[in-house]
Amino acid sequence: MKKLLLIDDNLTLLNFLARDLSIYYDVISFSESKLAIEFIQSNAKELNIIVSDYKMPLYNGIEVLKAAKEAAPHSIRLLLTGYIDAVDEKDQKGIYNLIIDKNVIKDARELVRNIEELPKGLK
Repeated sequence: MKKLLLIDDNLTLLNFLARDLSIYYDVISFSESKLAIEFIQSNAKELNIIVSDYKMPLYNGIEVLKAAKEAAPHSIRLLLTGYIDAVDEKDQKGIYNLIIDKNVIKDARELVRNIEELPKGLK
């Protein structure tokens, strides 16, 4: 089973997604970006998919996924945000494979579909 790391400071959403995604993946979740980065650096080889919220205290999702790209370049990296207009995609080229608007994700199956439908060149 693929390992998915999920980072979001919203505990309600984190627990909801972690529970539902655990049907499809071996899910590890963090609500603190600093701890998530430390985990990524220590366990990079094991991580297949990294999904991070954008707006978080201390380190934002771009910073988390930048650390993930350096430590685990083989991983699929997704940025989840409710602030899609605030993310300047051209400045973040290559840091994440896909940006997803939290406001349009209805359930975990839709997130899984987004992950699994990524073109092979982006995986």
